[in-house]
Amino acid sequence: MSNSLSGSDCRHPPACGGFRFWSAAASFAAIAPSSTAPCSTGGFVAYLGVDLSHHTKTAQEAFEAAVTRAKEVRECHNVTGTVEYILRVEAADLVAFKHFHTEIFGVIPFVSSITSYVVMDSPKDERPFPAHAGANRVRRPEKRHPRNPRAIAL
Repeated sequence: MSNSLSGSDCRHPPACGGFRFWSAAASFAAIAPSSTAPCSTGGFVAYLGVDLSHHTKTAQEAFEAAVTRAKEVRECHNVTGTVEYILRVEAADLVAFKHFHTEIFGVIPFVSSITSYVVMDSPKDERPFPAHAGANRVRRPEKRHPRNPRAIAL
């Protein structure tokens, strides 16, 4: 963290009319991996809303084929509404997501717009996870019913 003064080098800003500013610089790579969203890869999750430039069978097939080859795309749904597709993307960290977004996904033909929604937390997520991903997901301990220990209390 650096301390810099506006105006002259004054030890007491109110006395000499100066203002004190504080600034902090952080490495993008140092803060990028910090995410708590449940992800089978241990990184973070983003949902992408995708619009295509052409509404033809050829455009849809080309897009879907390209998405199928992208290992970061865990789910792809053709939906109604303001976008044509919603994708669930998992990446190791923000740097890996940026690489995917620009170098892999950004060059797919017929994509006219991409809207990214990075998941900050998932208070409810009932999708099954692979067994090897259990360490990455926080699970609440089961509560047993007080009168029937074999039954799980809701």
